[in-house]
Order: sequence, then C-alpha cells, then structure tokens
Amino acid sequence: MMIDAASMAVDSGARLNLDIYGSGSDEYVNTLRARIERNRATDIISLHGPLDNSRVAETYRRGHIGLALYEPSQDNNDSLSNKLLEVVSSGRPVLAGNLTENRRFIEKYDVGILVDVNVESLCAELIKLAQEKPSTEWAAHCFEVGQAELVWEQNFEAVLTRVRSSTVTAARG
Repeated sequence: MMIDAASMAVDSGARLNLDIYGSGSDEYVNTLRARIERNRATDIISLHGPLDNSRVAETYRRGHIGLALYEPSQDNNDSLSNKLLEVVSSGRPVLAGNLTENRRFIEKYDVGILVDVNVESLCAELIKLAQEKPSTEWAAHCFEVGQAELVWEQNFEAVLTRVRSSTVTAARG
C-alpha cells in the first residue's frame, strides 16, 4: 500500500523519497520490486534489505518521519507497535496506523500522525508531509519523550527498587 501511496503522491506533485528496510523472502522482495517498477517509482522508492540493529536509530534520523503501518487483521490486533517506539526513541515522529494503543500513545505524547492504513489515506498524509516536513522541534520533542519514557533501564529501575525493598521487608518479617 505504501508503494502505491507514495507513487500516487508523487504523481500529484509531492516531492518525497521512500526508503524500505527489512528482510523478506526472495519472492516477497521481487513482488515489491515489481510493484515499484509497475508504478514507475524506482527513482523515489528504494529497497535496502536488512539493517543491522546498530544502525536502526541512525537510519531513522536520516529521514523526516518513520513508519509503523500495521493493519488490524483481527479486532484484538491493536497492541503498541515496537516500530513506533523505535522511531520515537530515535528522535523522529511516526506515521502510524490508527490502532487503539498507537492512538493512546501518540495522543498522550504528541509524537506522530495517525492514519487509516489504506492507499488513499496514506497518499493524503504523504502529500501533507511533503508540503510541510516535520519540524526539528518536533523531532527533538520525540527524542526527549523517548529518553524519558522509553528507556528500559530507567523504567526497570523502579521495578528493581520495589523488589529490593520488598525483599528486605520479607527478610525482616
């Protein structure tokens, strides 16, 4: 859908580039490549293949916005996306599927844009984003949220403190 949406946005006059990272079977990657070629979008859409974990944040920071576009395949398929958390922690806003948990997080922290995951809605958001790229202030805000809310060590420290205090209490008891 994103390949089609990006192609439509460019056909409407938007200036953008879409970089796609990740692994997939040869058959799947060839299907994506064929779709890009069918849309005559080889100059704006690039398939990069797998990305080493050490380069994820740096790669997100090279773009203006990250993507976390999962469709609800079942009513209960609405957990908060790890991709959304990666994007925000890297210091970029996210364009995310309008799922319940994504919506809660994005609205609470103002770290992204929610979109219905269909070609028309994606195209409309890409056109808006091409006209007005996310600001550096918004990116800095996303990074701050990531550092304050999404650092596992920091969040886990509160759990360890509570466990340590209850262990000491139990030993005294």
